[in-house]
Formats: sequence, structure tokens, C-alpha cells
Amino acid sequence: MIYQKLLTDKDAYFVSSGPSEDFPLHRHPEIELSYCIEGEYEIIIDNRKYVLKEGDLAFVKPMASHELKSPKKAKMLTIETGPGLLGKHFDLFMKFNFNVLIGKCENSDAGIKLRTLLNETAFLMTNRTEFSDLAVKGNIFKICHILIRDFAKNENTDIQSKDIRDIIRVEKAIQIIYKEYSKPLNIDYVSEECGYSKSNFCRVFKKITGETFYSVLNRHRVEIACIHLKESRAMLDEVAFQVGFADSKSFCRVFKKIMKTSPGRYRKEL
Repeated sequence: MIYQKLLTDKDAYFVSSGPSEDFPLHRHPEIELSYCIEGEYEIIIDNRKYVLKEGDLAFVKPMASHELKSPKKAKMLTIETGPGLLGKHFDLFMKFNFNVLIGKCENSDAGIKLRTLLNETAFLMTNRTEFSDLAVKGNIFKICHILIRDFAKNENTDIQSKDIRDIIRVEKAIQIIYKEYSKPLNIDYVSEECGYSKSNFCRVFKKITGETFYSVLNRHRVEIACIHLKESRAMLDEVAFQVGFADSKSFCRVFKKIMKTSPGRYRKEL
């Protein structure tokens, strides 16, 4: 699974518009809106599959696992944004739940306004001028306003700013994994770096990512090891050391568990 870096400062939001493409399973700390402009494609959110058709909008909560599959070519709009742009209002997207498919509300004033803004944003992205970014940013605020005002469903959850801080801290832990995977990382070190006790860190990390710290760390190490196995002829002991394993025995055991084959066989089958 891919973990994307938190959007901050000048990159406080991400917008793209164009042909739909497959995108592997991933998580990120922001909300994501996936809007089908034309055709249809699949989005899988926390293991639930939805087929988006023209005018449908999928809402992805922070750190929810999701992937895109596009067996039929379609046009889509993707918007990602978080606390870097929305500030304290981002808390509202943690507090409420949302209807997944806005297409069901196509006859409502709110649904029409929302789709108008989404279509306009897609047009701005494919017909860019020097002022497009300003208009797109304004539309994101309007879209978020309509979502909160007209599509939020209060499920009596008690989620507050603490949850946002937890997401940001877990995002920091994931960035440590990505940057320091070759070192002998352990929970004691990472939990201290993120400002948690060891027990709280394990609980919060699992709650937000759906996985344990070591499962994320080992999978990333194996992904990097696959690159080494493909691009070099280094011995397995050397590859194991390069990606942070103490010895080749533990490396081979973890590699086989994740990849369902041994490192040696993986290299031979390339």
C-alpha cells in the first residue's frame, strides 16, 4: 500500500482532471473527492467497491484505504485537501459521515450546485489560464461548504481536533519509515519522535492506518528490496542490510510472507 505525504503550505491541495487510470491501494491524511465526469470507473474504499457513473461523487475520509480501477475509459476529477487549506474546518470532515454517491441527489438544489462546481473545476483544470488556480481554490471552499451544509450526516461521534493531530503524527511516523527504513527502526524510537508513549503509538497507528507499524515498515523494506533485486546483482545478505534487516534469514522470511515467493526465485523470474 502507498502512503502519500501530507499536503501542506503551498501544496495544500491537489486537483487533477482527465482520463481515468488505475491507481493502486493507498492512504493519505486528506479527504479525497473522486468525481466521474464521463463514462464509469470503480473505486474501492475500505474494501467496499462502488461503480461511479457520470455525475457520481465518491467521498474518501482521511486515511481510508482506497484504489481506483478503470476497466472502461472514463473522465474524472480528483480533489485532495486537508488542514493545510481548510484549517479548523477540516475537523468537520472528521466529525461527520457523508453520502458516498451524490448522484442519488441529482434532483436536489444542493446536488445540482455541487455538480456544477465540480464540472467547472474540471473545465478550469483542462483550460488553464494564469488565474485558474485562484478559481479552483475558491471552488474547493465552495464544494466543501456544500458538502458540510447539505450532505453531512451526524452519527454522534466524538471526534475532535485530537484526531487531526493523531493523523498528522502517524503521517510523521510513515515519513520516518520512508526516509529511515535502512536503519534498525523500532517502535520505541518512532513513538518518541511522534510524541507518544509506546502503547498509545501502537494503538493510534493501527486505528488510523488499519495496520501495525511493523507491517508497514516491512512492506516498504520489501518494496525497496524488489528494486535492488531487479536492478543489481548484490548478494541477498547485502540486499537485506541495505533495506534494514539484520540478516538474510529474517529478510527471506519477511520477503516470502509478503511476496509469496523467495527473494532468489523473485530475481530469477524477473
